[in-house]
Amino acid sequence: DVNVRDGENGQTPLFHACSNRHPEAVRALIAAGANLNIQDQSGQTILMSCFDIASLKLIVNARANLDTLNPLGQTAAQAARQFGAIEKAELLESAMRQTHDKQ
Repeated sequence: DVNVRDGENGQTPLFHACSNRHPEAVRALIAAGANLNIQDQSGQTILMSCFDIASLKLIVNARANLDTLNPLGQTAAQAARQFGAIEKAELLESAMRQTHDKQ
């Protein structure tokens, strides 16, 4: 099961592949049907917890929900900007603009 959760914090293999900077594993998990929008026990999505730009691009291009809020009421882009992850924030903000322009 590609969406099996670990016993530590409820993260799936996709969380781990992304946080360990393995975009090739991220690509394979997406192809195998990994849930892009699942939240861990703390309410974080993969987009919120991933700081590997190559992996983020794959997840965004696979159409992860960019509008999901964390327990503080922030999107992944807002949380990234607050954290100082400017490249990540800009990537997510650009994707959000493109998505919202299409609606």
